[in-house]
Amino acid sequence: ACDLARERTDPAVESRVIDFEEMTPESVGTFHTVLFLGVLYHLKHPYAAIERAASLSEKVLVVETHVDIRQAPEPPSMVFYPFDELNKDASNWWGPNASCVSAMLQTCGFSRVEIDHDYTWPGSQRCLVHAVR
Repeated sequence: ACDLARERTDPAVESRVIDFEEMTPESVGTFHTVLFLGVLYHLKHPYAAIERAASLSEKVLVVETHVDIRQAPEPPSMVFYPFDELNKDASNWWGPNASCVSAMLQTCGFSRVEIDHDYTWPGSQRCLVHAVR
């Protein structure tokens, strides 16, 4: 996908393979829009990851993630999966609810957080969130 985007936009764009934990504004710079897709629930420290992704975003951060705990009203909360409870995959650690994802983004300085309620499909537990500074 990165190669296709570079080909269609600017062939001079540099492609780098870098561990997320090593990404800082000093090491990679900052960007108008940051896509943080399908990563959050795989990380042991999800709030620290949101903070890191937010530090790279000048304006927009898009988060796509597994969500859990669908209840109304939704107090911000997360389910912890210590083993392979989620899809029999031990790399899945967390199931935040949409309210939790929104609250984490707001505490990282995003003034407008929009949850795309039309993104999910029947039986899915996914959430797409657009956060704008």
